[in-house]
Amino acid sequence: MEFDAIVIGGGLAGTATAYYLAKAGVGTLLLERGDLNTQASGSNAGSLHAQIAYEPFSLQGDEWAREFAPVIRLLKESIEIWRGLPQELGADLEVSLQGGLIVARTAAEMRMLERKAALERSVGLEVELLSRADLLARAPYLAESIIGGTFCAIEGKANPLRAAPAFAAAAERLGARIERRAEVVGISRRERGGFHGARPRPRRRRGLHRQGWSGRRGRWWTRQPGRCAAAAAGSGYERPVGGRDAG
Repeated sequence: MEFDAIVIGGGLAGTATAYYLAKAGVGTLLLERGDLNTQASGSNAGSLHAQIAYEPFSLQGDEWAREFAPVIRLLKESIEIWRGLPQELGADLEVSLQGGLIVARTAAEMRMLERKAALERSVGLEVELLSRADLLARAPYLAESIIGGTFCAIEGKANPLRAAPAFAAAAERLGARIERRAEVVGISRRERGGFHGARPRPRRRRGLHRQGWSGRRGRWWTRQPGRCAAAAAGSGYERPVGGRDAG
């Protein structure tokens, strides 16, 4: 069986990719070795950030942050997409955009936040510097040791248990095919026409060793070899890819 594109992995990135491909009229197959959304995509806080994270800024410094800064525009755009996703996907994703805080406990940390905020503002992100009094007015539950911080009004969260399944359901409504418990163990060159395919891991049922799902000879093919990663170059390069439990 042939598809225009094969997506490997049923987390948020994989299901969203399958959805947008199907929306564009691309014949799409998604393969997931377990079940959808069972790794990091389904076990995180669901935060939607636009500000540069404090830890990498503090560890890698201003030069790194200047190189990273263009990504902020993408983060802003992604939050706008999230704003409209519940209606687009026809699912309540519990998207809440009430703003995000980053706080400082020392004067040195506050100076670092001030530099970071200046950089973020330079690429169009609205970030507000807050005194301790301002912070307590917004979040009276904060510890007494907090002296100030920054606030970004467009940040928020979504429910990570709902997002990937909603993308998957919408992709299927648009004609994408999703195969669960279909672990991909190889991507190989097809002699005829230079096509490439995803090869499933054989599995056992009732003591019989067989290919685990209904693709022809247990293989799925894509008409676009460039979408099947490293095998396209025939280099034998392998890179392990997998999800992990964020908890």
